[in-house]
Amino acid sequence: MYVQAIAQSSVLSQGHWYKVGVVEDGVYAIDAQALQAMGFDVHNINPKQLCIYGLSGAPLDESPASTTTFGLQEQAIIVEGEADGSFDANDKILFYGLGTRSWQYEPVKELYEWVPNIYADTNYYFIGVQAQGGKRIEQQASLFLPSAKKVTTTLHTQVFDKDKVNLLKSGKQWLGDSFSTDTAIRHSFYVPHLVKNNNIHLDISYATVVKNRDTYLNLKINNGQNYRFKAVPMALSEHYSVAHAAHKTLLFTSQKDSLNLCLTYEKDQLKDNVYLDYFAINASTHLTMLSMHQLPFCYYAEQANTKLQFRIAGNTNMQTRVWNTSDPYNVKEISGYNYTADTLVFGVKTKGDNRFVAFDGQRYKTPIQVGSVDNQDLLSLVPFQMLIVAPEMFLEQANRVAEMHRRQDGMAVEVVSLPVIYNEFSSGKQDPTAIRNLVKYYYDKATQDSEKPKYILLFGDASYDYKNYTPDNTNIVPTYESQESFNGTKSYCTDDYFGTMGGYGLRDTTRAASVDVAVGRFPAHTLQQAVTCVNKTLRYAHYFDEELLQQMHANVEDITSVQAGFGPWRNQILFVADDDDSNRHFKKAEKYSKALKAHYPAYNVEKIYLDSYVLEHVADGLYYPDANRAINETLNRGVLFFN
Repeated sequence: MYVQAIAQSSVLSQGHWYKVGVVEDGVYAIDAQALQAMGFDVHNINPKQLCIYGLSGAPLDESPASTTTFGLQEQAIIVEGEADGSFDANDKILFYGLGTRSWQYEPVKELYEWVPNIYADTNYYFIGVQAQGGKRIEQQASLFLPSAKKVTTTLHTQVFDKDKVNLLKSGKQWLGDSFSTDTAIRHSFYVPHLVKNNNIHLDISYATVVKNRDTYLNLKINNGQNYRFKAVPMALSEHYSVAHAAHKTLLFTSQKDSLNLCLTYEKDQLKDNVYLDYFAINASTHLTMLSMHQLPFCYYAEQANTKLQFRIAGNTNMQTRVWNTSDPYNVKEISGYNYTADTLVFGVKTKGDNRFVAFDGQRYKTPIQVGSVDNQDLLSLVPFQMLIVAPEMFLEQANRVAEMHRRQDGMAVEVVSLPVIYNEFSSGKQDPTAIRNLVKYYYDKATQDSEKPKYILLFGDASYDYKNYTPDNTNIVPTYESQESFNGTKSYCTDDYFGTMGGYGLRDTTRAASVDVAVGRFPAHTLQQAVTCVNKTLRYAHYFDEELLQQMHANVEDITSVQAGFGPWRNQILFVADDDDSNRHFKKAEKYSKALKAHYPAYNVEKIYLDSYVLEHVADGLYYPDANRAINETLNRGVLFFN
């Protein structure tokens, strides 16, 4: 929304850059001591050249059609004391930082909805020096509007969202506490300067593990108000679901700024369970600076040129400042406001979602110092046919594959590490769409088909767990997870996402998405596995680099394995199917195997259908041991394709 056209080169390509992190929205300050610790020579620096680049903390847009801009965006900042041309001890950089917790206004509901970031908890910004000078926060003059609507309250938002479990181990949906062991789920919100007689909007998102029976949840607020409502059960038709997602909206008032919530569950059977996804509140609060150093506030105007007069009371003075943060890349400072009787007053003409922050300058937020960033420029690569994406620990092995394709196939190959991609395309934080956008940048930039990327190799294992909640997680190179997380037949992960250059993305199920760039993956999560993947690939291609030759000389068995690489397995195809779902899988296996035989007769098709084997009943379930044995034996002999 607030971004520039396709850049020609990265801002990180030259000069000294330092990466800082922010975990919440607010006004951040960097003083001379901090800037010195970041490696900048504050005694010789020209403060007018200081700049900050970054992106918002929300997940990147998944729709390829709406992704037309790439790279980091410059933030408007203030450098206090820069007028004298030196960065002195009392000087500081001020900027508005965005965390990863974001809210989107829904005009129909007249409230803000919680937008989680499942990929990252910290957003990052890059501080540097540029010869042309840095972007600065400009003034927005307060307007004198006698007929304007007086605004003395704002919507205050908070969320309690604790990710603990992904029931299906698939999809984006994580859940928090449940009633499997707890008798109550409790949380307290503190809402400073709550408007006591206005409704508080509470959204409860939860998931039920109970089928076609009525059970009930009870919510007690501040040990007084009690709300009993039905926990929406799973329908009988939800054969492949592990839970049912549901929402409940409650409206209530409170005479206290503290909201103590206690959720309990009336079980019908011991196995019944409910998981809490999140509590989210929208509450009206007074515009006052009492006991606050920073006051974020907002207003949604439906009509163009809506006249508004904001009145901020309590502990304000002539040093109080107000920034318009509606466009986070082009923050404006309100100037010419009136200050009377402990109330700051300013006027605007506006439309849409307007966001502001008032602050007293006494206490700023401090960004996390992460580290210096090596120069990089992913926006100026030579057009490539193949992109290999790898973590730093697998770069050496990834380069072996790249060199094979360059020498043997004459292919233009680029090997890029994940942190470099994230720095340039998602402001330093993990986001799978950053990988897709790097490919799309060169796909869109190409003037002819021969310049377009053709192949992507993701070098490393993936996981449904982006934030490493689970022990021994294998989120090395992220994959794309579906939004659906409870239905086993509808939830999925796919790497096709990275090769989808047009349309509206995989999330839009009403329109087909085409895969324009072929995508493959080496699912290695240790260095030894990475070496094995590469050695097998090189042997298969009959390409022997120095590392492979050294290993073969050290191990005579490897020479035999090279000879075996030309065995019958190269045209062997295996189909496996069961007889569930009215023989759906059996019928598809038959359809595909017949098509292969008709169009590719050189391939040998082998079929293992579970219904042809004896089903055995054991203590923990039903098994086809002979079918398992047949599958393992076939795989050990080697197959080219296994479905």
